[in-house]
Amino acid sequence: MSFPCPRCTGRYTQRLPIVFHEGTRHWTSERIWTGYRWYRSRSRSSGTSQTGLAAFAAPPRQVGTRLQWVAMILFLLTGAQLVTALYGRWVRSNFPVAGTHHLAPIIDGPDAFRQKLQRARRAPIHPSAPATKTQQAQVDPGWSADTMVLFTVVDILGIAMLMVSISRAWKYNREVWAPGMATWNDSYLCKGCGQVFLPR
Repeated sequence: MSFPCPRCTGRYTQRLPIVFHEGTRHWTSERIWTGYRWYRSRSRSSGTSQTGLAAFAAPPRQVGTRLQWVAMILFLLTGAQLVTALYGRWVRSNFPVAGTHHLAPIIDGPDAFRQKLQRARRAPIHPSAPATKTQQAQVDPGWSADTMVLFTVVDILGIAMLMVSISRAWKYNREVWAPGMATWNDSYLCKGCGQVFLPR
C-alpha cells in the first residue's frame, strides 16, 4: 500500500526499510590460484555495496558498548591486581612473619590468622636463614608505593570514565535511537521528489 506524498502528491512512494534493503547487497567471493604442481592458494573476501538511495534511507545507528565493556574488564583485572599487591605489601610490613601469605587474613579468617602469628612469634626465623618458597613468591615487583597508588588512581578514573560512557550510550539508545528506529520503520520515501514523511 502506497501513500501520496504530502509535497508533490505523487504516489510513487515506498517504505524506508524496503528502499534500504533493496539497495543493499552483501557479497562474498572466493578465489583459488593453482601454481606449479602442488602449489595452491585460496583467498576469500566479503563486503557490502549500497546504492545512493539506500544510503540515504539507512536506519539510525545504534551506539555500541562492546569495546567499553572489554576495556572495563581489563581495567577491573588490573585494578584488582594493584589493590591485591598494595594490600599484600601492607600485610607484610605490619606482620613480617615468614611463610604467611599476604591474603591470609581473608582466606584463614581473623582468628586463624591470629593463631598463626602467635605460633610464628614463638619460633622466629633467623634473619640469615634462606628465603622459603612462600617468601620468594611474595617478592615485591619493584614498584614504589607511590607508583602503585598512582596506577590505582588512574585505573579507578578509567573505570569511572568507562561507566559514564556506557551509561551515556544506554541513555542515547533508549531515548534517541529506539524512537528514531520506530519512526524509520513507519516512514515512507517519495521517489519523485525525495520527501521522507509519515503517513497520516
